[in-house]
Order: sequence, then C-alpha cells, then structure tokens
Amino acid sequence: YNDTASRVVPALDGGSVGAGVSTLVPELDSVYTADHPKEVTLPVDGETRHYSVRVSQVEDQRSTQGHVILLRDITERKEREQELEAARQELEASNERLEEFASVVSHDLRSPLNVAQLGLELAREDRDDEQLATVAQAHDRMERLIDDLLDLARQGAELDDVESVSVESVGRL
Repeated sequence: YNDTASRVVPALDGGSVGAGVSTLVPELDSVYTADHPKEVTLPVDGETRHYSVRVSQVEDQRSTQGHVILLRDITERKEREQELEAARQELEASNERLEEFASVVSHDLRSPLNVAQLGLELAREDRDDEQLATVAQAHDRMERLIDDLLDLARQGAELDDVESVSVESVGRL
C-alpha cells in the first residue's frame, strides 16, 4: 500500500500486511468477484468519498498469491452526476408545470373562442361579407396559436408555422 491508501484506510499499517482486505475494509469484500470495476463509498477524513475499485490477481505459475486493489477517487464525478440528476428532475417538474399551465390556458382560451365562432356562424346566416371573413380568419389563427401552445408545452417542439402579423390590422378587429 502507499501513503494515500493509508489515508483512505487508516487500519493499514505494517502489522496489517497479510491481513485480508475485507477485514480492514468490509466495503471491499464484494469486489473480488467482480469482472468489472465496482464503486464503493468510504468515510475518509470525516467526509464521504466515492471510489472506483479495480482488483487484479497476483499469480505465480501455480496459484494466486494476492491481489492488487486500485482505488480511484471519483467523488467529484459522483457529485456532478448527482447535480445533473437533480437538474434533470427539476427540469422534468418544470416541464410538467408548463404542460399543466398550457392545458389550463388552452381551455380558458378555447371557451370564449368557441362562443365567438358560434356568434360568427349566426352572423353569417344573415350576411357573409369581408368583415366576417376577416373575423373567421382571426378565429382560425387563434385556434392554431392554441394548438401550437399545447404542442410546444407538451413536446418542446419548435413552432414551424410562424407568420408576421401587423399590429394595426389585429387592432382593427
């Protein structure tokens, strides 16, 4: 063992040579059967550290003479993974709130739009002129905007049907 190992495993000293590692560090007991690196969490200097563990056998021609245990400190990586997971969960919750908001707004916009469309249909029974056609176009545009709002909130999709609208013409409606 080296100086760093004695800091990570304070029980290592000259008298521990030949002792089973699993008696000194019980967390390492399961790593001997692993074909791939395992991860363990150990208390070091009063804080929790995470390590990737790789075990290699030391053999002579007849038998295994011992093991080389390599611990690689991955604490910073684990902390970043935890931060990323927390951010992912926060984003997921935010997206759910956005979808709920969009659904409520959609419902609240569709109700008066439906009333306006019915009023337009009744007005068109008496007359069908350019002003009513403009109102119908505005209703269609509002319907598309509501659908786009829902698509954007539910899928994060980009709105592909973008058109410029004159504020003056909308203001006249």
